[in-house]
Amino acid sequence: MSRQTVLSLGVALAVGAGCATLREEGWTGRPTVDPALVAHLDESEMGAIRKARSKVDEARDGLAKAEAMAKTAEERLDIARAEIEPADQRVEIAKRKLENARARGTTEDLERAEEDLESARADHRSARRKVAMREKELERERAGLDLAQARLDLAVAETELTQAEAVRELDRPAAGEIDLGEFRRAVREAKREVEVAQVRLEAAEEEVAIARDDYESARADDEGRPREASSRREENDL
Repeated sequence: MSRQTVLSLGVALAVGAGCATLREEGWTGRPTVDPALVAHLDESEMGAIRKARSKVDEARDGLAKAEAMAKTAEERLDIARAEIEPADQRVEIAKRKLENARARGTTEDLERAEEDLESARADHRSARRKVAMREKELERERAGLDLAQARLDLAVAETELTQAEAVRELDRPAAGEIDLGEFRRAVREAKREVEVAQVRLEAAEEEVAIARDDYESARADDEGRPREASSRREENDL
């Protein structure tokens, strides 16, 4: 993780802590507009509200997509974890073969057993790094899910503000009681939460990149060793 990302994450978390303080100080939820008041608006006054509501629909679609991606990441992690036990078993089998080769095998048997153990250990390292990569990918998708939820919350807050501004002009007692400042504060809070979620997602993406590099490195070693072993065996057969 870069120093800039660490600093940004620290700032965003501090902002998030400030938002939590607002709730602790009595701001317990976001305000909403009574649908009965919205029903009194003229058709000409509904344009901005419909536009805001369409953004809510888009945000809901984004949330559904993020949920699906998180589920896929969970399934991939389960598959990667299932590969660990067979890799462990291959290492144990290779160890026993090496012990047998040392006890009563030929020099060629010993070399092959050592190569097989080295290859099995490489498979094992690759499998474990794959799990680590999948874990980081799941963390990223969960961070993306948090961001999608924050964006939905923001879209809802902005819609409520748009409705509040529209009904505030109605000639009705309930409309006059609407505190636009409360709605605007709700939007500011939602925007801060989006910023925090965005920084967390960026940090998670950096962690995925690091884990992927580690996995690809192990995989390259894993793919190279069998070729070397095969080459040596062919030379011994000549």
